[in-house]
Amino acid sequence: MGDWRGRLFSGAQSAAEPLLLAVGVLLALAPFLNDAPGPCNDSSRLATAQALVESGRFAIDDTYFAYTCDRIVIDGTSYSDKPPVLSLLLAALYGLGTVALGLDVARDLGTLYPLMALLSSGVAFAATAVGVRRLALALGAGRGAALLTAVVAVFGTLMFTYSAAISNHPIGAALLIWLVVVVVEALQPAQGPQLPTGRGALVGALAAGAVVVDPLAVTVAAPLTLLLLVRKPGFPGALGVALGASPLLAAHVAVCLAVAGHPLALNLDPAYFEYEGSMHSTRNLSGTGWKHGSLGAFLSYAFHSLLGHRGLLIYSPPVLLGLIGVGLLARREESAARDVAAAVGLGVVGFLGLTLGFSSNFSGWSYGVRWHALIAPLLVGVGGGAVAVVAPERRRAWLGALVALGVVGAVLGGIGTINPWTVSMNSGEHSVVEQLTADEAYVRRDLTNAAYFLKRDHYVEAAHAARLALVRDPIHPDAWFFLIQASRGLRDQGALAEAREAIVAGRFEAATRARLLATIDAPLE
Repeated sequence: MGDWRGRLFSGAQSAAEPLLLAVGVLLALAPFLNDAPGPCNDSSRLATAQALVESGRFAIDDTYFAYTCDRIVIDGTSYSDKPPVLSLLLAALYGLGTVALGLDVARDLGTLYPLMALLSSGVAFAATAVGVRRLALALGAGRGAALLTAVVAVFGTLMFTYSAAISNHPIGAALLIWLVVVVVEALQPAQGPQLPTGRGALVGALAAGAVVVDPLAVTVAAPLTLLLLVRKPGFPGALGVALGASPLLAAHVAVCLAVAGHPLALNLDPAYFEYEGSMHSTRNLSGTGWKHGSLGAFLSYAFHSLLGHRGLLIYSPPVLLGLIGVGLLARREESAARDVAAAVGLGVVGFLGLTLGFSSNFSGWSYGVRWHALIAPLLVGVGGGAVAVVAPERRRAWLGALVALGVVGAVLGGIGTINPWTVSMNSGEHSVVEQLTADEAYVRRDLTNAAYFLKRDHYVEAAHAARLALVRDPIHPDAWFFLIQASRGLRDQGALAEAREAIVAGRFEAATRARLLATIDAPLE
C-alpha cells in the first residue's frame, strides 16, 4: 500500500527483513562497544572464562582478571559469584579470541573485550530486535509498526546500554523474547490441541536458558511455560519441556554444588564473602533476602527504582506503553494474545516484587538499574503489538508516543554506554548525572581505578579508566598523565600522537603542558 496507514499496519512481510534488521542494529551498536571491563561484574565473568580455557577449572586466582570485586572465597580459593552457565559460552568466545585468533589478554584486551561483547551481548541485541518484531506481528501489529517497535525495544531501553558490555541481561532478554514468541505461536488454534515434543523442548530450553543466565527471568519464564502446558496439555509437550530444560538446569546445579555446595547459586553462604577487601555480603547482596527495615524505606526505594533517579520509566521510557499494552491485551476476548499478556503481567509483578523487595542497592555501580534491561525489551514488544487493539484513529498517536519515548530512551541509553558500570556515590543523583559530572569525587574514583590498573601493568583497563575521567574533565592533568602512561605501556604510538595533539590544543597551564609532552616524548623502555 502506498498510504501511511497501509505501510504501518499491513501484515505483508519480506523474508529478508529479519536478517536486515539484525545486521542493521548490530552495525549501529558496534561503535558503542566498550573496550575494557569494569572492576566488578564483567571482569568476574571474564575471570571464569579465562580459568576454564587455560586451566579447566572455575577457580580464578591465577587469571588476569583475579582483581574482580565480584568474587567469593572458599577454603582460600577465589571463584566468580556469577551464575556459572554463561561462563561456558564466554569461555568458548575467550578461546576463539586467544587460541584461534592469537590475541593476548594483556596486550590485546582492547580488541578481545569488544569482540566477546559483540559475539555475546551484541548477538543477543540483534536476536532481541528480530524477536520483538516477530512478537509484535504475532500480536497483530502491521509490518511497519513491528519494525518500529523492534528498533525502539533495543535502542530505547537499557538493553542498549548493557549490550555495549559483556553482560548477562541482554542474553536473558533475548531468550525471554523468543520464549514469548514460541508460546504465542504455539497457542494459535491452527497448532492443534497438544504441544508437540519438539516444540516443548524448544520452550524448555529457552525458559531454562533464560533462568540460568539471569535468574530473575524465572519470574516471566515460569508463568509462560505453565500457561502453555495448561493450554496445550499432554504428555508429549510436558516431556519435551523437561527434555529441553534438563541439560541447562542440571549444568547450573552441578557447578553450584561442586563449587559452593548449594544447588541454587554460588553466593548464598555469608562465609564466602568474609575475606580481606570484600565489598559484598549476603546482607547487601541483592536476591538473598528482604532488604528493607521499614515500609518507608521500601516505598522510597521502590519510587526511585521506578520513577526516581534510577527509575525504570526514566531510563527505559517506552516501557510505559508496554505496561499499558499488557493491560489492553489482557482485556481482550479469549485469545492467545490475552493469555500471554496475562502471563507476562504476572511475571512483571513477580519481577518487581523480587527486585524491589530483595534489593536495596539499585544494582550497585551501574547505569540505571541494570536488571531492568532484562524485562524492558519484552514490555516494549508487547506495547508495540498492542497497537492492534488500539482504536484506529488513535494508532498514529500510539506509535508517535512510542517513537518519542524511544528517542528519549536512546539518548539516555547512549550516554550509558560510556560506562555501563557507572560510579555511584549513593547520593541520590540520576545515573546520567553520575555518568557525566565533573565533580572531583567522581573524577577521583575513575583516577583511583586508573592508578590501580597501572600499578599492575593492566594498561588497557588503566587507559579505559583514564578516558572515563576525561569524559568528566577533558583537561584534567592526572587523567592525561595516566592515559599517556597506559599508552606507553601498550606502546601505542597512535594513542600517544592523539594525546599530543589534544594536549597542544587544550587549555593547559604551560608547566602542565610541558610536563605531559615530556612524558609522551620520553624514550620507551
